[in-house]
Amino acid sequence: MYDAGDSKANRGQDQQFKGRVSHFPDQLMNGNASIEIQNTKVTDSGIYSCIFPRLQPRQTFNIELVVERLLRDRSGETPGASPRPYITTLKAADGQLQLQCEVLGASPKPEVQWLDSAGTLLPAEKLQDTERENHFYITVLTTVTKTDNFRCVATQEEIRHQTLAETYVPFSEKLREDCSTKEITGWLFGGIVIGALLLAAVQALLVATKRVTVSCKPGPRHLGADYKPPAENESDSSA
Repeated sequence: MYDAGDSKANRGQDQQFKGRVSHFPDQLMNGNASIEIQNTKVTDSGIYSCIFPRLQPRQTFNIELVVERLLRDRSGETPGASPRPYITTLKAADGQLQLQCEVLGASPKPEVQWLDSAGTLLPAEKLQDTERENHFYITVLTTVTKTDNFRCVATQEEIRHQTLAETYVPFSEKLREDCSTKEITGWLFGGIVIGALLLAAVQALLVATKRVTVSCKPGPRHLGADYKPPAENESDSSA
C-alpha cells in the first residue's frame, strides 16, 4: 500500500513476503507503481492485484505470477549437488547392449533416470542404492537395442539441481552377429567343460564301486636292432 507519499508496505504485510518486496518511489510520479519480489518461491505463484481506489471510477489491474523451479547444473555452487553421472558399457549379449550409470556422493538423494534422444524414459534396473554419511551412491542399468543418443540424468528437486551424461550407441548388424557368436561360443565352451567334468565323475564312481579297473601300462619302447629279449630268469634292468 502507498498512500499520498506514505508507504505502508510493512503494515499488515503477510509474513511470507517479509523483507522481499519493494517498490520504486522515484517512479511513482511517472505512473510506475510496480513492485519487485526478490528470491521468489513456488508458493509466490498466484493472482496479484494493483488497485487505485481514489480514481473515478476505481480501477483494478490483475496479473498472474507463475513461479517454477528452474532445474540446472549447480555443481560446485551448491553443497551436495550430484556430480556428473559416469556411464559404462558393461556387456553385449543376445544382440543387446547394457549401459550402466553411476551417481556418487549426492545429497539430498537424487532421482536417476535413463532417457533416449526423444526424451522417452527407459526401463532401468537399480543395482545400487546406498547411503554413507548422508550422501547417496546410486547405480542404474538399462538395456538398449537401437542406434541412438542415450542420457543418464540425475535430478535433485530440493536444490533445483540437474546434471547429465550422454553416450552414443552405434548399433549395427555386425554388432548383433558378434554378440550372437560370443553367446554360441560361450555355450559351446561351457558344454565341453561340463561334459568333461561329468565323464570324470562317472569314471571315479565306477572305480570306487569296483565296476571298472583303471590301469596304466607303459607304451612300446623303440629298441635297437641288436636287442635280444632277456631270458626268463633275467630281468630287464631298464624296465
